[in-house]
This record gives sequence, structure tokens and C-alpha cells, in this order.
Amino acid sequence: MSCRKTDFYHGLLDPRCGYSTGGKLPPQAARFHLIALRPGTTKITAELFVGQDFQNTLEAEVQVAGLGDGVRREEQLRLPPRPVPYPEIVLRIRTEWLEDSACRFHYRLKRSDPRPTFIQEMEYHSDPFHSSQIAKSRELLRATVEDLQGGLPEDMRSRLTAFGRYLYGNLFPVELQVEIRNLPPTAVLILADQDARLPWELFHDGKRFLGERFLVGRWPWELDDQRVYEFPVGAVNVAYYANVEQPEIWADLLEPPGAPPPVPLPGGMFRDLRKAEVMRGLHLIRWGQLPGASGWQDAPARVEDVHADDDMESGVRPAKLSLRRNRPLVTLGYISAGRPELTTLEETWVPVFTRAGCSAFVGPLWAVQPAVEAVFTGGFYTALWSGASLGGAFRAGRQLAREVAPDSLDWMAYILFGDPMARPYRPVAGQGYAVVEAVGKPLKEPIDPGTEARFRITLRRMPPV
Repeated sequence: MSCRKTDFYHGLLDPRCGYSTGGKLPPQAARFHLIALRPGTTKITAELFVGQDFQNTLEAEVQVAGLGDGVRREEQLRLPPRPVPYPEIVLRIRTEWLEDSACRFHYRLKRSDPRPTFIQEMEYHSDPFHSSQIAKSRELLRATVEDLQGGLPEDMRSRLTAFGRYLYGNLFPVELQVEIRNLPPTAVLILADQDARLPWELFHDGKRFLGERFLVGRWPWELDDQRVYEFPVGAVNVAYYANVEQPEIWADLLEPPGAPPPVPLPGGMFRDLRKAEVMRGLHLIRWGQLPGASGWQDAPARVEDVHADDDMESGVRPAKLSLRRNRPLVTLGYISAGRPELTTLEETWVPVFTRAGCSAFVGPLWAVQPAVEAVFTGGFYTALWSGASLGGAFRAGRQLAREVAPDSLDWMAYILFGDPMARPYRPVAGQGYAVVEAVGKPLKEPIDPGTEARFRITLRRMPPV
């Protein structure tokens, strides 16, 4: 194993490492593009697999240098051409770390209007605040969700509104508050870095929640180059926790008219890593935890009861997912067991599956009523199978959930991580597939008329993403 010195330029950390197989095969190179959020020393860990067999863990310690005064970070929101329209509003949120654990948010708003063809781009930044305020907002959300249980509808909405107005007034600069109030209802894509994990959909402008006014889709800024605008749909694999009774009833919601039947994983568990390689969709079902209950042993990915760190890692490793081949849509059904419970969606579920390679992730911020979950899931997958965009299907599911439980705010718990304008497609069965690629050009980069290009044609047994 040999690694060249890493370079830090315009926020892009680009280590290139070569792995030698002892002379039996020529050295192979793996390239990683990492986004550095702040300067300092950090450790990079990578696991090396040959097929499904684990070979080794590679570790490297890197020093990220700060940007000098003469170096300017590339701030433009580049939107390359694609066959699917972009959301009319793209809001990029980046965290700038200051001294003494203080930070502030930098906002870049790109607005396009298809009627008079123009693109307007504006930049804002919040006042400095202590980083503990982000953790405080999560605790406020937890307390608010606890207050929502068993209250009158008007009281529940009033408490959630107070929480949303607190976030809106403290984390959005005044100029951005005014701009957002003047925006027409439309699709909004929020690209936020990992330090800006906040319930942006619950921000309240004094009249409505942002999740009510806009069709909001979120995506990690660090993974923006992996955000897809087309994704496959087909039979949905179903994984579930051991405390879910009659999982087949919930699985039936994933089969709209004309769609192939869902595929429950044996025992609800990920036992065969190859299953992840052919997934078109994945739905996770979890029942809320009762006081004192342990969820680890009930999880779809089992953790053996071991004590040594090495043994724990080897026990978990076979269950890790590799979803990059088909980029499936992943949804989470988190059903309330009768007590208030946050799902830690943004801290645990979303990072795991977006980094593993899913095309989008949909789930609730808190555990929802069974009736709300049933209607949302059924409506979402029905609209998706009928050809609606990702955001359109998400909106249809939320509207149905709102109608079936008008006295509940559980429909507002659902959030979308993905491009709201992304569209589904049904892979066509065949004996082989021909893939045409331009040599030496990125897959998504268009070829200008009048230029020369060489092409490579490959035949595959599996349909490409």
C-alpha cells in the first residue's frame, strides 16, 4: 500500500492511493474526492474488499491546511445540463467555523424563472452563533414532539409554530427571511453540509412552515456530485425489526396496481450481501421502542453479542450494504409505539444510506401513527409507480396522510432527501444491454456539436444505472 501526498485546494481533498497485489497483478488505483469542512488533522479509514471478501482496513492521517487570504473558494452553484429540469430554487448552506466553537451559516440562493429566462444568484450569511445552539434546536424539537402527544390540534400547531419561528428568526439573516417570504410556491432543493443538520422544513416564516409552502428536497452538500435525477423502480425489498408484528401487512402497501410484488428479506434480515446488488428499492419498517427495550439485537443488520472491538467490527462487516450498483430508493417506516420518539433520521439513517449510494431517502423525523404511515407509504409508492416525480410522489403521500388524520401533525414529520425533480424509470428486462460511453469524458458531461469524440461500447448482463 502506498499513498501520495494529499493536496487541499478550494475545499477539495483528493488523495490517490494505489494498492499492490504482491506482483501477481498490476497495481490498481483508487481515487477519492473528499470535502474538507474545516482545517486540522483528521484520519481517513477505508475498507478494502475483493468481491464480497474483506481484505484489509487502510488508514491514513491527513493534515488539512486552511485557505490563505489569496485563495478563493469556488462559490458558484454549477448546474450542468440534464434531461430533467432543475428545481426553480436551489439553496446551498455551508458552515463557517470561527474561534471558540462559534460558527455561522453561509447561504447561496440560486433562483431560476422559466418565463423570463434568467438565473438570479444571491448570497447571505447569518450572525455568528455558538455551535451548541444546533444541539439546542434538536432538544427543542424533542420537547416539542413530546408536547404534541395528546394535545388539542390548535395547541399542537401553535407549539410547533413557535419552534419553527425561533429557528427562522435566529438562523436566517433578515435579508434572506424577506426573500423567502416573497418566493412563489415551488420546488426547492437544499444542499446543506453535515454541520448544518437542522429541520429546515419546520422553519416558519410567520404564516406557514417552509415544508408547507415549498416542495422541499434535501441532499448532503458533500455528496452533491452523487445526486441523481433518474432512479430505477421495481420490486421493493422489505427489511424489518423483530418487534414488527405481521410485516406482510405493511409490505402490501408497497405493491401499487401493476407493480411487481415486494420481496421480504428472510426473517427481515440482511443476511446475503448480494441482495443489495440487485435492489430496485428498499423499505425499512421499525416499530417505536418501548422504555428499556434494546433495538440492536432486533435490527435488520444483526450485531453479535461480543466485547472485543475487533470481533464487533468483524461481526458487523458482512451486513454492510453496497447499494451503488443500482442506486435504489430507500424509505423508512417508523411507527409510534404510543410514546413520543425522535427517529434521529438526520444523524443516523440518512448519512448511512446516502453514503452507501442510495438515490434518495424518505422517512419521518419522529415516530408517526400507524394510520398516517400506512396512508403515506401507500400513496407515495402508488404515485411513484404511476410516473410522478420524486417530489410529486412525496407531496401526494403527505397530502393523503394529512387528510386521513386531520387532527395530527404527523404528516409534517416526513422529509425527503433527494432531488425533488428526479424521475423514476422502469428497467426493461433483456438478455443483454449495450452501454455507449464517451472515452475520456465524465458520464454526465455533454458533448458539444462539432467536436470529435471516441466512444466505447460494452455489453452487460445487468442493466446500467
